[in-house]
Amino acid sequence: MERDLPGNQFVRLSKSVIANLDELSRFEASFNGTLCVYFRSGEKEYVSRHYVQGIKKAFQWKRKGL
Repeated sequence: MERDLPGNQFVRLSKSVIANLDELSRFEASFNGTLCVYFRSGEKEYVSRHYVQGIKKAFQWKRKGL
């Protein structure tokens, strides 16, 4: 399923979660290197350190309009 989604709009947050970048509202960094991602709906997900760099890159690309 992940292969079929546009890479500039979706990003993997964990082994079980793929998120639409347009639905993310904010991030909170944790002391142990993980992120807490908040969605516009009010839901939140925790991101392991393994996926943090990929999320940062995807979010930067999205902000640049790439």
